[in-house]
Amino acid sequence: MSLKLIPVIDLMHGCVVQARRGERARYRPLRSCLCASSKPLEVASALLGFQAFDTVYIADLDAILGIGSHFREIQELRQRHPAVDFLVDCGIRDAADLARFCEQQLGTPVLGTEALCDPTIIDRNDSVLSLDYRQGHLLGPLALDAQPNLWPRRVIAMYLDRVGSAAG
Repeated sequence: MSLKLIPVIDLMHGCVVQARRGERARYRPLRSCLCASSKPLEVASALLGFQAFDTVYIADLDAILGIGSHFREIQELRQRHPAVDFLVDCGIRDAADLARFCEQQLGTPVLGTEALCDPTIIDRNDSVLSLDYRQGHLLGPLALDAQPNLWPRRVIAMYLDRVGSAAG
């Protein structure tokens, strides 16, 4: 078994934000010694310049919340960094959302249970399943976390209330 480090970029309101405990109303633009900007393209380029990651996870929080999207920026990231596998969580809820995602060619879809309404779409392509938890409870389709036979090859366990908290 090997360990693979995958950096995460959270996008909200046109910026890369620093996530804290899933309290999205409190997220603020990223401040980092790696990059003076919080613009998605600049942060991603700085991150990939720092280390040649072959995979980057992007959470498009505006799309997850249903208040917009960063599809244009994600498409530009893919054009600038074609060797990188971008795992993109953009709040895919059903087959129609998945089809729109695939048409946009945004990368590898992440099906987060927080938004997922139709778990039957999980096996339709090479997606990543994110089992999203808050306070120890799975968000989304009940008991999906106990049905590994429905899972794709890649699965993430996301504890939203621990994100950015240094609490593991």
